[in-house]
Amino acid sequence: MKKNKQHIQVFLYHNIKSLAKKGDIIKVAPGYARNYLIPQNLAEIVIPNKLKKFINIQNRIKNKEKTFEDYFNNLKLYINQIHILNIKKKAGKNGLIFGRINEKEIVKLIYDLTGVKINKKQIVMPEIKYIGTYQVKLNFMNEINAVIQVQIIPY
Repeated sequence: MKKNKQHIQVFLYHNIKSLAKKGDIIKVAPGYARNYLIPQNLAEIVIPNKLKKFINIQNRIKNKEKTFEDYFNNLKLYINQIHILNIKKKAGKNGLIFGRINEKEIVKLIYDLTGVKINKKQIVMPEIKYIGTYQVKLNFMNEINAVIQVQIIPY
């Protein structure tokens, strides 16, 4: 005979990968809530007189996410207007460039062209060792991404 597991509702103050996003109200085992979530200030137990407070927090989070989503969609459109980034690098006879092209250099180029600061952690790029054209992906938010062509030109 199975024991009937009781769960309690908690409101999450932070994103927890294995559970849910910040602002969600979820059901968890009482021990998990008491021993981990609440002592770490990751969550709070939902009681009826605090439910309105949690709903207000959820609405603020949704509004903030919508604002970020609009901003990143506009940024994506703006970045997509940049067809290609040209980087001049010294190269050997076989096309192997001297030095490396890293995320920091891409961030600086985008900032110089657009005035928009991007975090280097938002950039996904292949290892660039040779002269040629490469695709660099910019991850702004969940489903919002942009792709820029980076062309390495010898000088």
